[in-house]
Amino acid sequence: MDMIIRPVLEIAKLAWGPIGRRIGYIKNLKKNMKELDKHDLFAARDDVLDKINSNKPNGVCNKWLENVKQIEDEVKGIREEFEGDKKCLIGRCPNIYSRMKLGKRVEDIIKEMTDQSKKRLEFDGKELPDAPLEKVLLQNVESNSLTATERTLKEILMFIEDDNTKMIGVWGMGGVGKTTTMKLLNDRLEGSPAFEIVIWVTVSKAGNRRNVQNVIADRLKLSELASDDQLKASVCKALRKKKFLLLLDDVWERIDLSDVGIPPLNQVDGCKVVLTTRSLKVCRQMKTNEDVKVETLSEDEAWNLFIKSAGDVAMTSDIKQFAEGIVKECGGLPLAINVVGSSLRNNADVVVWRYTLRELQSPTTSENEDMEEKVFPCLRSSYVLLKDDSKKKLFLYCSLYPEDDEIFINDLVEYCWLEGYIHGVRSIEDARDKGTLHGNWSR
Repeated sequence: MDMIIRPVLEIAKLAWGPIGRRIGYIKNLKKNMKELDKHDLFAARDDVLDKINSNKPNGVCNKWLENVKQIEDEVKGIREEFEGDKKCLIGRCPNIYSRMKLGKRVEDIIKEMTDQSKKRLEFDGKELPDAPLEKVLLQNVESNSLTATERTLKEILMFIEDDNTKMIGVWGMGGVGKTTTMKLLNDRLEGSPAFEIVIWVTVSKAGNRRNVQNVIADRLKLSELASDDQLKASVCKALRKKKFLLLLDDVWERIDLSDVGIPPLNQVDGCKVVLTTRSLKVCRQMKTNEDVKVETLSEDEAWNLFIKSAGDVAMTSDIKQFAEGIVKECGGLPLAINVVGSSLRNNADVVVWRYTLRELQSPTTSENEDMEEKVFPCLRSSYVLLKDDSKKKLFLYCSLYPEDDEIFINDLVEYCWLEGYIHGVRSIEDARDKGTLHGNWSR
């Protein structure tokens, strides 16, 4: 009898371990939620922020702050789910599986919070970088060896180094390369000793004060606040303690910076604002100190960019005359050149090149100087040149995304597969694989 009972007991012990843990997740949920609320990690984070408010944190400290922000978001989600579960339990049987999963999440996040609290001690008193801030130095490059974008960037950097220049306007017609220049500026100064923080905000035509505030607050790692005025005060307080560079891209109308929470630039030493807009009038309304016009590309620059997009096929004897005509019709606009060049890439069919040039030379296109009227025929040509109906539908589907939205190819493939635009695949996995192989569909 003992020979039978003993193995059964051993099996029961082995089985009870996992079962007991799961029961513990449910049993200890309320107690662990109280422990979660009493944890001192976020208080430690606030202490660190107080220490570094007027300085730039080093890499270790900055990474720790990012980790704590992720934990804070997770804790917020846990609290919302816990409160939701409590409401659902009134007069009903609890969802055991849901409570068990929530209990495990709480235990895991408490462990992570404790680990991060220990990591805080590793850099206590060492939150700041050793090197002092230095002034940005311009590279000594001959102006005639620079591209249009590089010349514009150099001019902006020159104004940034000028102590008397607080706000710089960068203007020019759409598609001329203002955003590209701003991205280069951001990459050049992000993490450099010139500024403690570089903040990028894409304003766009539909932009509003709260959206701008939210982007700045997120970059400053500020807690979520209910009212615009509270957020304005918090943004202003944080920026007064930092040497910042604020990059406002695609501004369509005047923005009251003080209403957003930006402190007066003459009261914060070394801080700058750079904005891009299509209109010089907006620069005037924003009271910029200096304005930089982004010019269209020269003939040589436009041709070189087109060759990069279209490939060497554009230089073959029977196609070159059409290629040169197409580049001329693009009017030196990088956006138009890239769109048309990419759609013609490595296409050796002379008929296609002749048709594209004829489309761009239509009276409604060549006589209108407005960027949208210039670029639209280029987009239309690139659409017409797509070889199958699926790609055309995918092209049109991309136009449904809001302005300035980032399009992720996996998401796009899933949406289009569900819409029935992607054929010849049996599952969503096959659709994703096809999307990866043909990633240029979304370009």
